[in-house]
Amino acid sequence: MKKMAIIGMSGRFPDAEDVDQFFSNLLSGRKSVKELTKAEKQESPFSSFQNFVPVASTIKGATSFDNDFFKISNIEAESTDPQQRVFLTCCYEALESSGYLGLENNVGVFGSSSLSSYHLNKVANDANWKPGFNYADFIGNDPSSLATRVAYKLNLIGPAETIECGCSSSLAAVCTACNSINNNECDMALVGGVSISFPQYSGYNYVEGSTMSKDGQILPFDKNASGIVKGDGCGVILIKPFELAKKDRDQIYAIIDGFGISNDGNHKVGYTAPSEIGETAAINQAVKMANIRTEDIDYVETHGTGTRLGDPIEIRGIGRAYKFKKDHLIGSVKANIGHLDAAAGIVGLIKVALILKNNIIPKSIGVKRLNPNLNLQKQNLKIETKHNIPIDPNSKHYCAVTSLGIGGTNVHLILENYVSDSPSYEGGNKQFEIPISAKTNESLYKQIVRITEFIRKNKQLSLSKVVNTLIYGRVRYEKMIVLHAKTINEFADGLIDLCNAGIEQLVEETKSKSWDCYNFPERNTKTSYQKVALPTYCFIGRKLTNGGEQFKPIESRSTNTNIDVLNTTSILDEMVKIWSKTLDEPVGPDDNFFELNGDSLLAVDVISNINKRLSVDCDTSVINQYVTPRLLTNYLLQKIETLPDNVQKLRDGDKGSVLFLIHPAGGSTYCFKQLVDKVKTNASIYSISYPPKMRDNLSIIELAKIYKREILALSGVNRIIIGGYSFGGNVAIEVARQLEKETSKKYLVMLIDSLVPNAYASKPREESQYLKVFPLAWA
Repeated sequence: MKKMAIIGMSGRFPDAEDVDQFFSNLLSGRKSVKELTKAEKQESPFSSFQNFVPVASTIKGATSFDNDFFKISNIEAESTDPQQRVFLTCCYEALESSGYLGLENNVGVFGSSSLSSYHLNKVANDANWKPGFNYADFIGNDPSSLATRVAYKLNLIGPAETIECGCSSSLAAVCTACNSINNNECDMALVGGVSISFPQYSGYNYVEGSTMSKDGQILPFDKNASGIVKGDGCGVILIKPFELAKKDRDQIYAIIDGFGISNDGNHKVGYTAPSEIGETAAINQAVKMANIRTEDIDYVETHGTGTRLGDPIEIRGIGRAYKFKKDHLIGSVKANIGHLDAAAGIVGLIKVALILKNNIIPKSIGVKRLNPNLNLQKQNLKIETKHNIPIDPNSKHYCAVTSLGIGGTNVHLILENYVSDSPSYEGGNKQFEIPISAKTNESLYKQIVRITEFIRKNKQLSLSKVVNTLIYGRVRYEKMIVLHAKTINEFADGLIDLCNAGIEQLVEETKSKSWDCYNFPERNTKTSYQKVALPTYCFIGRKLTNGGEQFKPIESRSTNTNIDVLNTTSILDEMVKIWSKTLDEPVGPDDNFFELNGDSLLAVDVISNINKRLSVDCDTSVINQYVTPRLLTNYLLQKIETLPDNVQKLRDGDKGSVLFLIHPAGGSTYCFKQLVDKVKTNASIYSISYPPKMRDNLSIIELAKIYKREILALSGVNRIIIGGYSFGGNVAIEVARQLEKETSKKYLVMLIDSLVPNAYASKPREESQYLKVFPLAWA
């Protein structure tokens, strides 16, 4: 296996909103498992239980989300599990921190999440909820959408897979990602896990014999340990082949040398119990792949849940596999932040990577008297509880991390530190132009403040690395400020001046700035430059529901009002109300549906509610053309253009030419919306969807006859272009053939992701041929 470099990182942790604060908390020995406040205890659904344990270890901002940034409507954002929202945000940050966000790269996404307690809590507390299938709600709370949503929103074309195997899920996802890169399925991979429980500040009800802590403390390796305390958080890393990362001069946190993954089978006392045999197998695989001496391991981050049964078994597995001859340090981050379930493994990995990056091992907390059943001395293992342990930054070091999942999936990784021998180029006495940009002035100002604080704490930073990162490594947004500096201190002074001037002055300055005013080089994947992990984009999250609030559906109204008895003003008012309720945000008469982050699923809801309220029969595709309440109102009243029900005008253009785009197999034409925005043509553009109330077994020839008549009736021009997506491409070819016979003209045909007709078999396969091939196809 190729060694993998960790080149990007992001996370949300209890008492820490980024990885730097997380590691700082570990070094200070901070414990984030806290007792609930009096108000939180009263509001907890467990407060009336006899064995109520009032503790929590959770993250800030889980109910806030910058959905406008990601072009997600309010209603979709509210129905989406915060686990997916936080994971998407952290994936953006991890990719941005690496310098590769927004570039043409084959990036995979591999993620894990816990059960959506947000959805369960929402349903349980919503008196208006009725059984049924809501597609947006389903997608927003289905774990299988975790990785694919990220791929869609960040335009990543590698594999996108959700990995689920209990507590070891996110570390197992790292193994899957490494294999995917080795198999050339992707060039880089985002990997992570997230676990957020709702209600957040609720504690739990202790049940005798369960894995939960009886006293609300999580104390790995301690004599008084009684079980786990659930923690919330998210961690994401970006990995890339080490040799390529070194060549591209990427920032490297640590190197993944080897990994092992196994399952216990049924050789243990129960389904939820660990097995030293299974753990040993995973460790042996990792050591063999890493090809290192076991004595070279400096530190092992254990699963360490603080259970009386689990901890001794895990320690025996480590001792059995490594057979250490001298003392080696172990620890468990769960003592600091609790057990993060599906995100536990990736958080342990981030801790280990930061140990190797910062050359220091944090002390362990929560251990006053060792559990005598551990026999640490026999295994040559040691827990340091008083001091952080520095390690030599100029020597080679190795650390390991273990994650054990309920059900028996064991994962073990071995990481190596990276000692760079590349000198930094400072640029002499050159004056740099340094851009910082964001989508909004508020985000830009907060980002400037954050970068200022970062530089104050890291005065040894290389200015050339900072400049390269901001020029080559960041997406260029419309709000932009440019500073001039020759040294890192000059840059810091300029940032401080901006902070002191305030956001009002910044707003004035960004009005006169644009990227066109500066000769910054283009960003591309071929540019190799030295990078630094600067603070990433500052999202402006708005408060969404917290999982305990009720989700109320759109109020049902009588539908006996006929459009003919309403005037333009009243219809427009109704239209605005319907859009506002469906999109769950204020809407004006001239607000654009797609600029409000509308999509095909919301279009169905909008048009459905319009049809019910106004007793009309609109097809959902009309919103492609009539994108504001006012335009849609005018359409309903005046039928601006006499078009067949299945034809929509997407763009007005030159009267001399018309482009007709024919639907794919599904029949809808939403796929053309973004395409039309990018197409550079003077032609008018129409989309043709499948005719409503038409039987569904028409042949391509029959469909082409219908569309040919519609095209001839509408065009009346000298030049007609016919296009189609997928199945629609084949219909377009047949339409062109029929038009050529009828008009004796030649027609240009545009195929979008379509196979030309001669790519299909010329005649049906015989049954014997089919049966011969079927077993191969099935395999």
